Amino acid sequence: FYIFWMWIQQVLVLQDLKTSLETGSTEVPGTWANRSDRLSHFELADRLTAHVQSFETAVAFHPLAIGARFISAFDGQPRPALVTDTLFAAATDIIHFGVVIGSMILTYTVS
Repeated sequence: FYIFWMWIQQVLVLQDLKTSLETGSTEVPGTWANRSDRLSHFELADRLTAHVQSFETAVAFHPLAIGARFISAFDGQPRPALVTDTLFAAATDIIHFGVVIGSMILTYTVS
């Protein structure tokens, strides 16, 4: 529900930004005659940008949380538990393999 709540907040801030933009005039230099209106519009845009970045971060980590829940659900079944236990036992070797392969790919990419 957290991602849904963040999306609702983003939509509300976007609606405020749209309302702020509708109050401006294209015939006035700087779109708003009053400096405080202009500053409040750009503060709203800055707030929306920060909110979008945090929303994207939450959405990016959501699949990891779902995957962790699947791994914890495997503990109740004997065969999937054997697979997860094996992966946890080999975690240091898998991480080492990732570091070596990652450095090789990085080397080929840079050169």
